[in-house]
Amino acid sequence: MKQNKAMRKLALVSVLALSVAGCAKEEILDGLREDIRSSDYDVNDPNAVAAATEAAAQLDAPFENQSRPTNLGPVVTQASWPLRGANAAHNLPNATLSSSPSVIWSARAGEGNSKRNRITAEPVSDGANVFVMDSHTTVSAIGMGGAAGWSVDISAEGETAGRGIGGGLALGDGKLFATSTYGELVALDPSTGDVLWRQRFNASVSGAPTVVGQQVFVVTDNSEAYAINTNTGRIDWQLTGLASQYGVAAVAAPAVSGNTVLMPLSNGSLLGVDSRSGTVKFVSRMLGGRRGSGHAALQDFTGEPVVVGGVIYAANAAGQTQAISLVGGQTRWSVEEGAQGSIAVAGGSLYFVNDQGKLLRLSAQNGDKIWSIDLPHYEKEDNLRRRKSIYPGFGPVMAGGRLWVASGDGFLRAFDPTDGSQVASVELPEGAASRPITVAGKMFVMGEKGNLLALR
Repeated sequence: MKQNKAMRKLALVSVLALSVAGCAKEEILDGLREDIRSSDYDVNDPNAVAAATEAAAQLDAPFENQSRPTNLGPVVTQASWPLRGANAAHNLPNATLSSSPSVIWSARAGEGNSKRNRITAEPVSDGANVFVMDSHTTVSAIGMGGAAGWSVDISAEGETAGRGIGGGLALGDGKLFATSTYGELVALDPSTGDVLWRQRFNASVSGAPTVVGQQVFVVTDNSEAYAINTNTGRIDWQLTGLASQYGVAAVAAPAVSGNTVLMPLSNGSLLGVDSRSGTVKFVSRMLGGRRGSGHAALQDFTGEPVVVGGVIYAANAAGQTQAISLVGGQTRWSVEEGAQGSIAVAGGSLYFVNDQGKLLRLSAQNGDKIWSIDLPHYEKEDNLRRRKSIYPGFGPVMAGGRLWVASGDGFLRAFDPTDGSQVASVELPEGAASRPITVAGKMFVMGEKGNLLALR
């Protein structure tokens, strides 16, 4: 599909690159120039330097879990769950759910996890159906009672079916949007599954899209950010960044607050962009990771940007979590903790599963650790160096005043946000493969065998 006249390419020194081919004369752009190999390239923010210094001093200090009062907010019944992270700001609700739920049905949703393919999409729901994507980019609609609806393979034209490895889903403007590692955004009719249009990108897409109004925002695996018109599928604007050599699946989706869209690029840059014009408001860099860890090279954002009270909370796979000002993009604090997935923010605290398989509670004010709880992590204790032998932890989501984490070991667990103690455990028919969502008092989670599980 041709790019429209509103498409933009911006140049940002040290973060975004603009290549102009066939030009006889080089255009000299204004702005600061730094050697990307300079020793202080990734620590030029004084606040980040101070935070890193303090973190280093406290690294080996003994830590004891604390019990502190907290409030996850009022319990609300979610009529729908249209986006990854429930809403465009990724500010998770404290949803309605029984204190002791049980599995009420299991529905076939496609292919499950295998050595090559993985389920990466979180389910979404409009309140009438739950929409899911299997590990082979087949998208399906399943009724709230478990009845099978339509199913469609969104493999790119000319590509071998089943070669794609998951993607992400979003609902908005009366359409269902799906991204895939084929490098496409596909708009579907949520009633029938009919393909309305396709937009092809220059690289694969591992994260979910985010829809607000008549725009759908997408980030590709080579650090390109797009705003697409929901009606036509044409590009409103585009930003091109420096591609990263390494990446992970199921990366963070863009977040939107007001007219600012936050684009988490795989090279470690978080862009604050005017959603209407594509003008970059700020660039915040999240560089570095957990020292001594092999996955510190993975700069992908895996903890969704969450916007609460004018502050952005985000984390990467390498072992960094930051609080960033929504206006200006200044780093408020940074701690050496990565995230496997969503960050729940409530009652002045952050809750997430970190890069070491622990459920954490941090202070939203300064990033201080309040408690840390070990989750099932390694399948076998003698496989401590084999990442493929790790049980993934999906969550937490907040429901009924508790924190719920679905695990690859086949259990859904609930934790008290006050002190992190486990207060409930529900056995699942199969290991979890996605973060749960909660709609109309029911919880839905994708299983690793390709089944959608419903609990109530």
